[in-house]
Amino acid sequence: MSKSGTIIIVDDNKGVLTAIQILLKSYFSKVVALSSPVTLTSVLREEMPEALVARVSWVFGNPARPSFPEMMLRRALNGQALAAVADKWSLPAWIEDLCEWLRFLAYESDAAGILHLCQSGEPVSWHGYALAALESAVKHGLLDELPPVAEQKLDEQAGFRDARPRHTAMSSGRLASLLGRPVRSYREAVELAVARYAADPTFLSRIS
Repeated sequence: MSKSGTIIIVDDNKGVLTAIQILLKSYFSKVVALSSPVTLTSVLREEMPEALVARVSWVFGNPARPSFPEMMLRRALNGQALAAVADKWSLPAWIEDLCEWLRFLAYESDAAGILHLCQSGEPVSWHGYALAALESAVKHGLLDELPPVAEQKLDEQAGFRDARPRHTAMSSGRLASLLGRPVRSYREAVELAVARYAADPTFLSRIS
């Protein structure tokens, strides 16, 4: 079943966008991915107030294109030293929930404006995010014990050439109101994802 029309996804993670496009390709006649919401948002507010702009962050859950949690699990499973930035905070979005939300918004909601699509909970740092994934890996048998994770500072990361805000967590309150139920917490989503990985015999080869 295909829906006539276009869904626009705004994010800068090309691997995540590819996964979302694949998951949604049978539902929409066209899926467009944009790298920045700035121009799009200003244009839509003036010319298409009925449009919905979905903002996402820190998307995870596609082993075929590993994101941060999968990369941390891979390093831990390979016995590599682990480190993560401890002074930048946001809220992740599990790709399974994200696709469910997008389908709901396309078929069952007339929401407009800017909507934040992320898990609920207190904002988490990259370091805390890594620990959540690793703790779940121990719980579900992927790891025998919790490995140490060194804390890093954002300013010390050579890979980040441009200045980045420290706090980018979004609120899922409006999303929960539209859904009519609480949004799954990021810790629960991470654990569900890791539990799936632990039950999948192909997981290790897919992230190696």
